[in-house]
Amino acid sequence: MQKKRLSASERDAMLRISAAAAIIGTEPDKLAQRMELADLPFAKRDMGLVRSKIFKLLEALVLTIPDDQLLSFKKQIHNSTYNVGVRNPLQDKDNDKDYGIWLPYSTVYTLLAGCHDRCMMCDMDKGQRRGCKLKKAIDSIPNDTPDRQDGDCPYYTII
Repeated sequence: MQKKRLSASERDAMLRISAAAAIIGTEPDKLAQRMELADLPFAKRDMGLVRSKIFKLLEALVLTIPDDQLLSFKKQIHNSTYNVGVRNPLQDKDNDKDYGIWLPYSTVYTLLAGCHDRCMMCDMDKGQRRGCKLKKAIDSIPNDTPDRQDGDCPYYTII
């Protein structure tokens, strides 16, 4: 197999593929229940196929890198990070009406801590809790609050 040195853009692309392989290698288990909800008959098989193909692709690409550059690349992988997240909408002024303002997580967590007393001591009945504006605001923030079996507010007495 012919080997060729990586250019800077190829190195970045390889790092992104490595990051994708690492994510796909660990994330499907977290989505297993979601895949069952989607009612896709072969979702687990398809996810396994995607996982297998990306690892085979990465392995084939790595074999084309000269040994000296591959050693350097392996060292860089351990000190590299790629973040996947929501872009700050304030960078694009046209999105202001759609996004409102951007808040760092530390601010959001501080605000959620302020909701603690209100939700913990909530005296609304079940019907009122379904229409609670605070519940709707908290629901708009991605979080890992478990669903309640009785359909009641998931924040009631647990925040």
